Amino acid sequence: MIVVLIVAFAMLHQAFSFVISPMYGHQAQKIISRRISIVLSEKKGTSSFQVSDLSDLSVREVLASVCGNNRENYRERGLLFNNVDIFKGSPTVGKFIIANPKGFCSKPIVAKSHGFDVESLLPTASLESLDYQLPVVYIADIHPEYGTLGYMLHRESVNASMAALYPSLKSFRTRPIYSGGIRPKGSAFTMLHRKVGFPENRQFRSPPGETDKKLFFSPDVAMANELCLTGDADPKEFKFFQWATVWLPKQLNLEYDDKLWITISAPLEVLFEDNQLSKPLWKRLVLSLPPDRLLYPGDASTSAAANR
Repeated sequence: MIVVLIVAFAMLHQAFSFVISPMYGHQAQKIISRRISIVLSEKKGTSSFQVSDLSDLSVREVLASVCGNNRENYRERGLLFNNVDIFKGSPTVGKFIIANPKGFCSKPIVAKSHGFDVESLLPTASLESLDYQLPVVYIADIHPEYGTLGYMLHRESVNASMAALYPSLKSFRTRPIYSGGIRPKGSAFTMLHRKVGFPENRQFRSPPGETDKKLFFSPDVAMANELCLTGDADPKEFKFFQWATVWLPKQLNLEYDDKLWITISAPLEVLFEDNQLSKPLWKRLVLSLPPDRLLYPGDASTSAAANR
């Protein structure tokens, strides 16, 4: 039945293009093509939008298209987070930022500096195939003179592992090391955790009004291993990073103003979640947003949002 519908819509598209093109030009054809994509998406129950469609979609439509119809599946698998929403404002300490696919693809040079290669994307690539590559960053510190410090949460290091760095520490042999940044900036190795009273603990600034959100970094990996061996901690309570993402003063705000990032308010526990191919962290965060933050084909408000 779907195949018949696709053929029928293709024939209609050709007929309308022949009649309308001389009168209104390519813009009319573009609108008709987009409407056909929406109808086909409704029939298939999922998004069929491609990278080439990004410029015609609103941000809400893009978020929905990358996520697909997976909310219920993720909820049943216990993959959604509580108390997650878009923060209306520039990134601040204690917030997460996620890549806006529409913004990233419009600024390929900046996107590449964050490890997202727009030029390698095929125009026909499904938007849903982007989820695992899209950056998720935790903002750990902002300094007026030194800039902004963040840690990427979506990319495991390909040239460092805990088994190689600390082979004698049994608790962490299988734990990944994440590439906190694309370039070698910040510390070459960082361990983040939330344990109070840890040796040589150093605390990041807590978000304003949220002093209960304590995040520490410490060099004592051996002590962390001992706590795990005695059952006083879990290996997943510690996260390891190679390098960090560093922005110059006001640089991140400029990228935010260019709509490359979406600021997300979420529990600190998200920082310690692993990014896996079967459950990308970017997708988990977006699907945890209130439903009205996403706009799926067939939603009543699709027409109103189509030209945003």
